[in-house]
Amino acid sequence: MSNLTIELPEELARRLESMAAARHTTVPEFVVDGLTKLVADRDSRPGSPASILRAIAEVPLVSAADADDLDAAISRGVCRFVEGMCSRTRTRG
Repeated sequence: MSNLTIELPEELARRLESMAAARHTTVPEFVVDGLTKLVADRDSRPGSPASILRAIAEVPLVSAADADDLDAAISRGVCRFVEGMCSRTRTRG
């Protein structure tokens, strides 16, 4: 683990001490936990490189039968979204 020294305004240092005490932890532990969550949140926001990589990795494998069903539905003009979210039917006129 790296060592980092940061100079803070007195008011901020007192607030961090108070917040850490309320959680029964030390100021360094409290700050490291908060910064870790901040970085994780940044990586999980929509459109971030990390969230895009996770989405690609989580794409389910589609069977040949599923692909055939999708092609047939498109040919009939039926558009279905992910089950449980929304489904709409469009007919060709």
